[in-house]
Amino acid sequence: MTFVEAQRDSGRRWVVDGDIKDCFERIDHRLLLNMLARDLHDERLLRLIAQWPTARVFNEMPQQKKKWARFKAE
Repeated sequence: MTFVEAQRDSGRRWVVDGDIKDCFERIDHRLLLNMLARDLHDERLLRLIAQWPTARVFNEMPQQKKKWARFKAE
């Protein structure tokens, strides 16, 4: 049973499903950082947050894959 079906069967009338895959590509990063800077006064943290939208994401590194394969075999 899917999550949506379970919610329907438990009496829920509305289910909202969203895909945030491209969400951060559409947000104005400069505006977001300006909003954060109003209340967040840690420059190091702001610089770190500024790097998040452009950071590359690795789902699985080759070394990790080899390690897991060895772990599963043992």
